Amino acid sequence: MSDKPVCFVIEDEPIYVAIITEILEKMNYQTVAAHSEKEAMSLLPRIDPALIVVDMHLHGRPRGLEIIRIIRGRSKRLGSVPIIGVSAADLCDLRPVGGNAEMNAFVSKLHLVQGLAEAVQKVA
Repeated sequence: MSDKPVCFVIEDEPIYVAIITEILEKMNYQTVAAHSEKEAMSLLPRIDPALIVVDMHLHGRPRGLEIIRIIRGRSKRLGSVPIIGVSAADLCDLRPVGGNAEMNAFVSKLHLVQGLAEAVQKVA
């Protein structure tokens, strides 16, 4: 097993999984990817992430905020893990009334390469 911190990536588009993985590996993270909400919920109890990156729209459905709420509610351990949301949509289109579901940062996929590295440095 690697001594690198683990980033749990929840993203349904393979190209974005590849981009996110490449960015994080350059930042000395090991990545574990889930390509659906179901896969994410299955993997979550078996990993100990230092960081989580969540796509706000999985398979065309706005499920990211709900996934973040589930992660935050699971345990004390996961409640304090930094979460970065990513989406092609604007953040203001995603914010529910009353907050951002406890994301620590948000990165537009239009600025993913530079934005993700900056967000990781900010929250991790």
